[in-house]
Amino acid sequence: MDIAKLKPRDNKLLLSVPRLELVNVTIGDSPDQAYLDCEGIMHLTETGFPYERDSNTYIVGHAADYDTSCAPNVFRNL
Repeated sequence: MDIAKLKPRDNKLLLSVPRLELVNVTIGDSPDQAYLDCEGIMHLTETGFPYERDSNTYIVGHAADYDTSCAPNVFRNL
């Protein structure tokens, strides 16, 4: 199966982690630190998606000191 056919037109994901009080947090796709600083969380470009077999999905987010992000300190309680 061609993996390229599995990739969505929109690379945004939704993340829910009830223990962290995260419910349907929209996660955009980017390789840029500036995007992370603004949004507070992102899917790291060039990593896999959860629905892709044998892939690794990298979700990165700030744990502290970014109170002005759209999703501030999203991983503070990890």
